[in-house]
Amino acid sequence: MGKRKEILKSCGNCHICGKEHMSNEGGWVINAEKLNFCHSLDHSCYDVYFNNVRAAEKQKVVINTENDKRMNMYIEYLKSKKCRHKYAGE
Repeated sequence: MGKRKEILKSCGNCHICGKEHMSNEGGWVINAEKLNFCHSLDHSCYDVYFNNVRAAEKQKVVINTENDKRMNMYIEYLKSKKCRHKYAGE
């Protein structure tokens, strides 16, 4: 019986470093957005991507809390001035 021929296919490139993902290689992470990331014990592009996304989300949360503080200060200012603004009655 003859040897079975192994077929190699390119499954995409790493989203961070651009390394080609072949069908016979292990050590790849594919996230819900269907982005490929190379992953090994010494280096993981997925960890880099995940930390960048998480840092961006934390930045959005900080901006929203600052806006909430400013809005509350403005509402308190309106209450002290006794004006007829829509937030003055709260």
